[in-house]
Amino acid sequence: MRQETHLSVPSRTVSAMSEETERRLEEARARASQAGAQVEGRKREFLDTIASDIPARIEKLAKGTAHAQPDVSKALGKDGLRKLRDELRDQAMELATEVCGSTDKIKWPKPQSEFSSVSSRHLHSALFDFLYPRCRSLAAIFKRYGFNVHDDNAQHAQGLVTPQSHLYSETEQAAQFTALAEALNVLAEQERALAKAQVAYDRDVVDSLWEDD
Repeated sequence: MRQETHLSVPSRTVSAMSEETERRLEEARARASQAGAQVEGRKREFLDTIASDIPARIEKLAKGTAHAQPDVSKALGKDGLRKLRDELRDQAMELATEVCGSTDKIKWPKPQSEFSSVSSRHLHSALFDFLYPRCRSLAAIFKRYGFNVHDDNAQHAQGLVTPQSHLYSETEQAAQFTALAEALNVLAEQERALAKAQVAYDRDVVDSLWEDD
């Protein structure tokens, strides 16, 4: 869950408090809160779509792998392939459940400054970083049944199950990628505006305290 910034408002008993800067601060806080709620909603929708497709995508990968490595498939036979599919389905369902509840586990991108912005490729990178380690459990099942998972490299990193190819489709979810990126950019903008409003308000409060009665 996104951590909200809690900015304190001094007591209204401060005598010459600027009502205008206080009003602007309250409005900025409301806009930032609204933008934050919009982001959380977009994240849930985004991840729910990915999660709902994972079991079918893994089943498709399993069949494609069986065709691509027919010698292994024939050696396993119908019963062996059925057991493979059952294990993959169970693991895929477990992963889907985890993805649904991962809004606060993914390191979502943020604009680096007011002159930069989040794009779909930044979301893709964040998803890859989160999902790729979780693909290992799926690849391990394939490997246990004798399939080549393409891990004959220096890092021994499997290449059979990859997020961008087998867990979601950036093309099919293009609208959701764009909507979430835009929501993250709006939130960053509103949080910057809130910070500026807080500075202006604090300055007015201190000035009012500094004045002689």
